[in-house]
Order: sequence, then C-alpha cells, then structure tokens
Amino acid sequence: MTLIQRNAFWLERLQSLTGVVPIGAFIVFHFYENGKVLQGAQAYNDASAGIRQTPFLLFFEIALIYLPILYHTIYGLRLFGISRPNNRSYRYRRNTFYTVQRLTGFILILFIGFHVATFRFGQFVNSPPTFGGVLEQLSNPLVFVWFLIGVAAAALHLANGLWSFLVRWGITIGPTAQHRSAYVMAGFFVLLTAAGWAVCTAFFLSARQLATLHGLAQ
Repeated sequence: MTLIQRNAFWLERLQSLTGVVPIGAFIVFHFYENGKVLQGAQAYNDASAGIRQTPFLLFFEIALIYLPILYHTIYGLRLFGISRPNNRSYRYRRNTFYTVQRLTGFILILFIGFHVATFRFGQFVNSPPTFGGVLEQLSNPLVFVWFLIGVAAAALHLANGLWSFLVRWGITIGPTAQHRSAYVMAGFFVLLTAAGWAVCTAFFLSARQLATLHGLAQ
C-alpha cells in the first residue's frame, strides 16, 4: 500500500475542503469583484486597481489560489481515474451529478488555464485589469460564449461540490437533510450563474454599443 493509499481518507477530505475554502470563497469574491462593472467603468477600474495594490499579492495568489487549485485538480484527476460512475446500471440522480461534476471539472481546467494565461499572466501581467481591456477581450463573440460556459461550469462545480462537502463532512445527515440541501445548492447555482453571466453580458453589450457608435460616427 502506497503512502497516498494509506492517507486516502484525509487526502480526499483535503481535496473536498480546498474546493470550498479557499477556492469556492475566491470564486464568489471574484464574481463580486467583477460585478463592479454593473456600477460603471470607473467603479470597475477602481476595484481592480485596489486589488492589485494589496501587499504581497503574488504570494497570496500562489498560497491561497494557485496551489489549492493545483492540488484540487491533481487529486481530483486521481479520483476520476480510480472511480467510475454507475449511472448506466443505477440511474440515481447523484450518479448523474457525479458525471456532471467530472465534466465541469475538465471544462474548468481548460477555462481557468485560458483565463489565467490571457488575463493575469497575459494582457494584465504588469497592470490591473481595466474596463477597456476586458471589454476588448469579451467583444469577441466566441470568447464571450466561452466565458458563459466557464462561468456556468464554475457555478455548477462549486454548488455540487458544496453538496458533497456537506455530506462527506457529516453536516447533512440523512436523506431529508441531503434532499433539502440539494435544493439550496440548486438555488445557489442559479444565482451564481446569473451573477457571472450578468458581468459577462455587461462587457459584451458595452462592446456592441461602442461598435455601433463607432459605425455611426464613420
């Protein structure tokens, strides 16, 4: 038995915990931070600049975001490799959710990689994201649709992961509590997705409006 196998119980719970704190907490904060765009370009730029002025920002990003995401992803892939859904034999709702969790996980690997490469360590590596810069990215319909997919995948993965976290850590015990928490998490998924889509749509529509005004000016 390997070291990982001997400590599988704790490693699995650590993987579950990192999905909630700090990753889940960061996702909610990230949506809130970008939601400043709904208050206007200046509000967005001020919030973005304020975050970039945080002392030791890169250290906190590595310790509280990148390393937890890396562990959560690597161990999640291991769990995917050693376990299989049984929704073909037993068509229970949670078996379908198991498959959805893995599918959204793979989507998020691609989406987060794209997002970090083009934003944090791409266009905005030396300066905070600006309204104009993000608008330029999301003015592309393909990028806009990709962001809608990524946001929905993140919201669903987090909501489903929170449900599993409550079960795994013994917080929701019994079918009744788990059934009720499923409805709560479904509502959380809808609200989080709506918030993220509102942000993406605000940038996309602003780009369309600017393009229209530019065309009229010509």
